[in-house]
Amino acid sequence: MSNNIRQDLIKTIQTLDDENLLAVREYIQFIQDAGEEQPTNEDLEAISIGRQEYAHGEFVAWEKFSS
Repeated sequence: MSNNIRQDLIKTIQTLDDENLLAVREYIQFIQDAGEEQPTNEDLEAISIGRQEYAHGEFVAWEKFSS
């Protein structure tokens, strides 16, 4: 990972509140451990809800920090 990307990620993470920081940590753990597991019905429902929310414009935009 390049230094600029690493620095941008660190800056962004430092701005997160505890709830969003926990969500990022859980997501990172998920993508590291995802492996070959099949999604549960709960996972599929969460994905469906997320897609609906995204379609309605309900999402958080990540700002790009300039150096």
